[in-house]
Amino acid sequence: MIVQLVIGILFSIIEEATTLIFFLCLFRYEVKEKIKEVILVSVLVAIFSRIIRMYLDLSYAVLLTMVVFYALFILIFRSRLLNGIIIISMAYIANMVITTIDYFIVTLMTDHLFSEVVSQILYQISIILANALLMLGAAWLVHKKQWGVSLVQDSFSKVGRQINILIACYSLVGMIIVVQTVTTLEVSYDNLYYNIWIILSMFSLFLLMFLLVRNIQVMQKQMKMEEERLYLENLHSYTEEIKQIN
Repeated sequence: MIVQLVIGILFSIIEEATTLIFFLCLFRYEVKEKIKEVILVSVLVAIFSRIIRMYLDLSYAVLLTMVVFYALFILIFRSRLLNGIIIISMAYIANMVITTIDYFIVTLMTDHLFSEVVSQILYQISIILANALLMLGAAWLVHKKQWGVSLVQDSFSKVGRQINILIACYSLVGMIIVVQTVTTLEVSYDNLYYNIWIILSMFSLFLLMFLLVRNIQVMQKQMKMEEERLYLENLHSYTEEIKQIN
């Protein structure tokens, strides 16, 4: 029992850390400067998650773990409240989506029942390691291609703050839906395909939201560059007029 708990905590740390690294890269945080904080948050969340699940129902345990995860992230990373909601919620949505797809693929390849695959520790470890490599590879690609979206908005930008509020609300609602769906999936496997489609739909909405926000930010940058170009042109014309007057 103790050995299984230690193994579960160890691989949960790997899972939490790699997922957090990917989303920090996605939202343009300096991961190298925050690696100690990533490890600390991952260790505390993994220990809390594994222990609390022994005493609470799955849905309550997951929600309570998310609250602790959010609080630790805000305190240790000194991040804004909205940014913390966005990162933690989207990290959970993405992790649950990828994990569910992995279990579903293994179920199809091995001809085992979904409940059998989920309960075997060998499959659990293999899927966690595969997801960890996937997250690290995705984080490197996002950083290399500069595909990230910055959550740090100008304090005077009302549009930027409204965008962050919109993403935070969507992320929070999406996380609650995925938590409830995963809980239903763990309790009963009768509606397996139905629940998987719900999770995939949430992930698709996440991608659409990400693309929408990225395009809005690109448009804001282009508008700002155009304003600066017009300002420089006006300044140049004023300078020429002053020269002529002199």
